[in-house]
Amino acid sequence: MTGDTQLVFPPFTLDVANQSLWRGGEKLLLRSKSLAVLTYLAKHPHRLVTKEELMEAVWPGAKVVEAALRVSIAEIRKALGDNPAKPKYIETVGKNGYRFLAAIGLKFTKENGAALSNFFVGRTAELGQLRHHREIARGGKRQVVLITGEPGIGKTTLIDVFTNHLTRTGEVVIARGQCIEQYGAGEAFLPVLDALEQLCRTGDSEATIDSLRRLAPSWLIDLPTLISPLERESLARQCLEVTPERRLREIAAFLEEIAKDRTMVLILEDLHWLDPSTLALISLLARRREAARLMLIGTYRGGEVERLKSPLKTVAAELEMHKFCVHLPLKLLNRSAVEEYLAARFDNPAVSSSVISTVYARSEGNPLFMVNVTDHLVARGAVVQEYGSVELANETDENTTPSAVRELIERQLEALPAADQELLKTASVAGMNFSTAAVAAALDVSIEQIEIRCDRLAKQEQFLQCEGMNRWPDGTVGARYAFAHALYQNVIYESVLASRKARLHQSVGERTEAAYQGATDQVAAELALHFERAGDYGRATRYLTQAAQISLHSSAYQEAIDYAEAGLRLAKSIPETAVRQELELQLEINLGSSIAATKGYATSEAREIFTRATLLSGNVDDASLAFQALIGL
Repeated sequence: MTGDTQLVFPPFTLDVANQSLWRGGEKLLLRSKSLAVLTYLAKHPHRLVTKEELMEAVWPGAKVVEAALRVSIAEIRKALGDNPAKPKYIETVGKNGYRFLAAIGLKFTKENGAALSNFFVGRTAELGQLRHHREIARGGKRQVVLITGEPGIGKTTLIDVFTNHLTRTGEVVIARGQCIEQYGAGEAFLPVLDALEQLCRTGDSEATIDSLRRLAPSWLIDLPTLISPLERESLARQCLEVTPERRLREIAAFLEEIAKDRTMVLILEDLHWLDPSTLALISLLARRREAARLMLIGTYRGGEVERLKSPLKTVAAELEMHKFCVHLPLKLLNRSAVEEYLAARFDNPAVSSSVISTVYARSEGNPLFMVNVTDHLVARGAVVQEYGSVELANETDENTTPSAVRELIERQLEALPAADQELLKTASVAGMNFSTAAVAAALDVSIEQIEIRCDRLAKQEQFLQCEGMNRWPDGTVGARYAFAHALYQNVIYESVLASRKARLHQSVGERTEAAYQGATDQVAAELALHFERAGDYGRATRYLTQAAQISLHSSAYQEAIDYAEAGLRLAKSIPETAVRQELELQLEINLGSSIAATKGYATSEAREIFTRATLLSGNVDDASLAFQALIGL
C-alpha cells in the first residue's frame, strides 16, 4: 500500500495526501496526530500493531505517555462511530495494541498509476531481441525490425521501454514518426516527415537542418516550419525536376550521414496505414548494401494489413525471405505475466488467485484489456486489500466488467459527465490527433473551455494525451491532443449518430478550411475526408483534386493516382455543371500524367485517360487545361 494517497473503507475515505477524513461529502474533524494514528493502522490492516510500534511511527524519537495514544484512539472511534465493545474498524488487542478490521479498497497515485509501461511484464525476450539487433546495427550492419500484433498488444509500450534505456545512455539518435488513417493512400512520406521534424527539433538542430539542406533539399521543402518562406521558394525552384528515385536516394544519404557517429534508430508506427512512398523507402533502406549504423523499427497490425489489402504484406515477406528484415510478433500475455503485472500494480506480491483469474479471463492476456479490466475493478471497489492479500470483494457482478475493450471504453465513456462525452465524440470526428480549435468550433464554445476539459481528461491518463501547441495559418493558437490509443478514437467515433457525425464533419471541415485559407494544400486530404463524410461531395472532390495535384508535383505518383481515382468516383455524386466538368478534367489530367509517369506514355491506359480528358476539355472554358489534355494525348 506504499504511496497510496487515498485509503477507502466505506463509507469513509482517508485522504492521506491532504490529511483529511471524509464520510461521503462530509469532512470529519480529527487532530493531526489522530489522523496519523488512523493512517498507520489503515495501512497495516488485519494485523496486530503494537502500542510501541504506533508510538514510534506517530511520535518518532519523542517521549510520549501512553495516554496520548489512548486519547487519539478514542477520538478516532468517535469520528467513525465505532463501538469498542463490538468494533467494526479498530479492535483493542488486550494490553498489546490495536488491529484495523475493515477491508481497504485500492486506489492509486499517478506515480504508481495504471500505464503498462510503468509495469513492463511478459516481454523480456522481445526486449532482448530489440537490444540484440541494436548491437548489430551499432557494428555497422543496418537492421530492419517489424513488430506486429493486434491492437493493444503492447507494440508501442515495448518500443517505449527500449528507447527509454537508449535515451539514458546517450549513444543513439532517435526519430519517431507515425502513420495516421487518411483518405485513400494518405499523404506521401507522412511518418518520415513526422520523424524528420522531430529530429530537427532535438539535439543539434542547426547541424541536422544543414545536413538536410546539403543531402536532401527536396525533403526540406516539405518541412516549412524549419526554413524561411524565401528559402523554401528557392529550394522549390531547384528541385523542380526531382524524380521519386532521387528523393529516396537523398533521404537514404541523409540518414546514413546522421548514423556515422551514433546509431540512428528510426521508428515508424502503425505501418498498416502507410503510403506507397514510405513503403518504397523502407524497402530501399533495407536493401542498401552500404554499411550504416541504422536501425529501422516499424509496427503494424496484421489484421488491418489484411483488411486494407496493403502491399506491406508482400514487401515485408519478400524482405524477410532475403534476410533484409526480421519480424517480431507479439503474442498475448500468459497468466504468469498477468500475475506479475498485478503484483507490481498493487505493490503487493500476495494477489489472490481469484483476482488473477478474473483479470486474465476477462482480458485474455491482451495488455490493454488487462489494464482496463483492472482499472474497472478498482474503480468499482471490487478489489480490496484484506489480511495482507489483494482479494476480490465478496460480491462482484460479472456483467458490469466488460470482457472486451470495446465494452470497457463504452462504459468508461458513459461514466464521464455529459459535456465530456460530447467533447470526446466531437474530437473523435476531428481525428486521432486534433486541435482544440476545431473541436471548439464544432461545439460552438471557446477554445479555452475545450482546453480546460481536455487537460482534465489528459490528467486522468485514460482517453487523451497532450501533444503540445499548434498555430494555424490564420493565427489561431490552440493546444493539440491525441487519443491515448486508436481504439478509443474508433469506438467513440462509432458511437456518434450518423446524422450528427455528418454535421460535425462539416463543421470541422469548414473551420479547418477557413483557418488554412490560401494554404489548403497542407490539409487537402484531411479536408476531402471531412467533406466526403459530411456529404458535401462538391468540396470533397475539389480537395481530392488538389491533393492529387500536390502528390503529382511531389513525384508521389501512386498517391496522385489514388486521389484522382477517388475524386472521379465522387464527382459522379455532384450535379452536372461546368464546375464539375472542370474538376473531372483536372482529375483526368492528374491521373493520366501519373499513370504515364509510372507505366509509360505508350500504355493504352494513359491513352484512354487523355482521350477522355481531351473530350472533356471541349466543355471547359480553360485553355490551359485543354492544352495539358492535348499534350498528354
